[in-house]
Amino acid sequence: MELNPQQEVAIPKRLINICKIIKIIWTPTPNDITWQQEPEIEVKQTLIAFLALAGRYTGQMRKILEEIYFKFEEQNEQTIIIEKDKFIEELEQLHSSRDMYNQREWHKFKNDFIKMPPSQSFIFEKRTFNLATSFCFVGDVGYDPDDYYHPQYNAENGQKMSNNQQ
Repeated sequence: MELNPQQEVAIPKRLINICKIIKIIWTPTPNDITWQQEPEIEVKQTLIAFLALAGRYTGQMRKILEEIYFKFEEQNEQTIIIEKDKFIEELEQLHSSRDMYNQREWHKFKNDFIKMPPSQSFIFEKRTFNLATSFCFVGDVGYDPDDYYHPQYNAENGQKMSNNQQ
C-alpha cells in the first residue's frame, strides 16, 4: 500500500491528535477507576507504535490485533508481553502469501514492526489494548470489509448486477 500525498499529511496529523487525546486519558483523576495509575513507558510506547503501524499497514495490523485479542481471551490476563521476533514468526507462518506484492508489503511491515520501540517486546495492558482498538485506523478487531465483498453487487446502490453489467 503506497500512500498518496494527502495520506502522507493526514496520517501524521491524525496520530498527533490521537496522542493529545491519549495524554488526556492517561492523566489520572480522582474518580477515574480505569486510569488511576498512568501506564508504564513501555506500555505507552507499545500503544503509540501500534497506532503508527495501523496508519500504514491496516491489513497486517488487523490480523495482529486479532491475534492479541485472542491472547487476552485465552490467557485471561490483564497484561500480555509480546516478544517481537517470536510473534512475527508465528504470524508469518499463519498468514503466508504467494502474491509478490503482499510478500513485499509483509517484508516492509515486518521491518517496521521490529524497529518500533520498545526494543525487544511489546507490552499491552488490557485497558491500553482496548484504547488502541478504539482509536485504531483499521476498525473493529476481526472485521475486514473485504471479507464481505461480493462482486455481483454494486457497492453504490446494493443492487445485484446482471452478468452483462459485470
